[in-house]
Amino acid sequence: KYCHFKASRRAAFMLDNCKDIVIEDMTIATDLKGQAEGLLINGERIALYRVHIIGSGDALQANGTIYMESCELDGGGDTILGRGSLFAYKSNFRNGGGPFSWVRNTAGNHGNVFVECTFSTEDGKQADYGRTKSNHGSAYPDAEFVLIDCKVKNIIPEGWSSIGRKRETGTKSKAFYRNFSIVSLAGNNIQKVTGHCRPLL
Repeated sequence: KYCHFKASRRAAFMLDNCKDIVIEDMTIATDLKGQAEGLLINGERIALYRVHIIGSGDALQANGTIYMESCELDGGGDTILGRGSLFAYKSNFRNGGGPFSWVRNTAGNHGNVFVECTFSTEDGKQADYGRTKSNHGSAYPDAEFVLIDCKVKNIIPEGWSSIGRKRETGTKSKAFYRNFSIVSLAGNNIQKVTGHCRPLL
C-alpha cells in the first residue's frame, strides 16, 4: 500500500518489508554525507522509543506506518523523506539548514504529524518545515505535514518552502501543511503562515 518503490540500500540501518517491530534505546548513525539515511523504514506498525538517528540528507526515510516517541534526529536537508504515515511525539529534530521534510504520501494515506516536538538548527542557519515540489516528473499534491504544540528555532518566517504548483506538476496541489500553537524555543508565539499553510482551527 505504501511502498511500491525500489528501496535505497545506502542506509546505515534498514527495516525492509516488515511489520510489528519496536526499537528502543538505540543510536543509529552514518557518517556519510549527501543522501545518506541513518535509518530507512519500509514497513507497517513500526515503533521507535528513545532512538537517536544520525544521518545526512534523508536521515530518516519513513515509508509505511511509524510511531516515534522521545526520539532524537540529526540530519541534513530533507531530514525526513517518506511516502508513509509518521506520527512523532515529544521528539527533537535538528538539521544544518534547509527543509526538514520532503513528504511524498499519496491520497491513500496520511503523511507526517508532530505533537510537542522541537525543530531547530545550529549556528543561526535557516531551515523550513518542508517542501513538496515536483521531482523528475513525479508530483506530491496530497502531501500532509502537521505540527501541534511544537517549539522551533531558526525556522524561516514563512514556515514552508517550495509547494508544488500546477504549472510544474500538471495538477493542482492539495498539500495539507498546517500548524497549531507553535512557539519559538525562546518562548515567542509564531503564527505567520502563507499559501497552503495556516494554523489549524
